Amino acid sequence: MTSDGLTVVDEKLSKRSETLGSLAKGLAILESFSINHQRLSISEASRLTETSPATARRCLRTLEQLGFVAFDGKYYRLTPRLSRLAAAYTDLPLPTLARPHLDAVRDATGKSVSLAVLEDNFSVFIARSEVDVVVTAAVKVGTRLPAPLSSTGRVLLASMEDSFVLESIDRLADQHPPTSQPAAARAEIIKAIEKVREDGFAHLVDIQNVVRTLAVPVVDARGITHAAMSIVAFASQSTLEDLRERVLPVLLGQASELGRKL
Repeated sequence: MTSDGLTVVDEKLSKRSETLGSLAKGLAILESFSINHQRLSISEASRLTETSPATARRCLRTLEQLGFVAFDGKYYRLTPRLSRLAAAYTDLPLPTLARPHLDAVRDATGKSVSLAVLEDNFSVFIARSEVDVVVTAAVKVGTRLPAPLSSTGRVLLASMEDSFVLESIDRLADQHPPTSQPAAARAEIIKAIEKVREDGFAHLVDIQNVVRTLAVPVVDARGITHAAMSIVAFASQSTLEDLRERVLPVLLGQASELGRKL
């Protein structure tokens, strides 16, 4: 083997030796908690993270000792201590810059409004401004939705190359946790994302026809999409025409102002 080949091998071994598999498994356990999985047994955590029950047990017990989860004898749940980590992120520039714009949309429309970014094929909500009466199906900060199946995710994917979009759609079957609604046909998702590119916004109604979402991109002066800003409303109270007439201009305006700050 050439000296260059040895160098490559040494670099790979060095990178591998600098990682902690146990830490990765522990973080995977933390990420397995969600709105749909607020409490987890050891067997559930094992299944969701594709680890052995023994590994899941060790991770959960370690997290319990550190104060990040609590145990009631059967189920583990997250504790408020985890909010320290979330607070560190939500105080970063993008969520901080977005707050007055989210509040402005909320005050002008009477709708809850959120900011989401693309992460590992999920639309991840990093900031939110709530109305007093919250839509029961509304997302919270930290919620992760499969990008191809959410309005914010489709806005974010619309800014990507076609190859990236197709790969994102193909990854749906492997995502965790599984979605609560059946995956739309591949062609339907592609068509929906193409429409986002044409319209400049995404509109989606959940499968129960209860919640309606509207999302727009947050784009900087260079044309780079950094995030998606969205509102959520009851489908029975807000038609698409109403949202396009009353809410969309406000949403686009505040997203544009935020984009100019990036």
